[in-house]
Amino acid sequence: MTDLQTGIRTARLTLRNFRSDDADALFQLFREPDTLRFTRYNDVKLRGDFDQLFTDHFLNNPTAAAIELTTTGAVIGLIEMHTGGVLTYAVRQAFWNHGYVTEAGRAFVDTMFATQPITMVKGEFANENQASGRVLAKLGLHFAGEIGPFTTKDGQDIMATQYTLSREEWATRRRAE
Repeated sequence: MTDLQTGIRTARLTLRNFRSDDADALFQLFREPDTLRFTRYNDVKLRGDFDQLFTDHFLNNPTAAAIELTTTGAVIGLIEMHTGGVLTYAVRQAFWNHGYVTEAGRAFVDTMFATQPITMVKGEFANENQASGRVLAKLGLHFAGEIGPFTTKDGQDIMATQYTLSREEWATRRRAE
């Protein structure tokens, strides 16, 4: 049994694998255009498309977690690791600026390094979204360079930045704590 199956607890959150009864809560996040604006999911608008993604991608995915408020059990976001160690996260707008992504991210990155055969965690963010860059820095990732430009599905050209954290850097930090 993996840590995400049993749930990872932080001071305020539980990170756990998605369950079928999380679909409505996660769909609410997908309905907030600014929340997913700079993610790979920014084009999922219709409930049918979301339901297919939820079933195919989020359910039974050992590296995708619901971010749940421990006190209420409400699912407020998602955090996941894609192939190549690429980190994706999002929380509902009502929960921005409370440190939830940083709190979830620290526990999640630690768990991924401890349980997955990854050599590096990568965080990529649109340069317009500097808040995401600040979160990655708080997680211990460091500037690795600009990537892009990328053309979005609606024809916009955007530049992105990548932050990284190697397994060795993570292990050194853990020993120092």
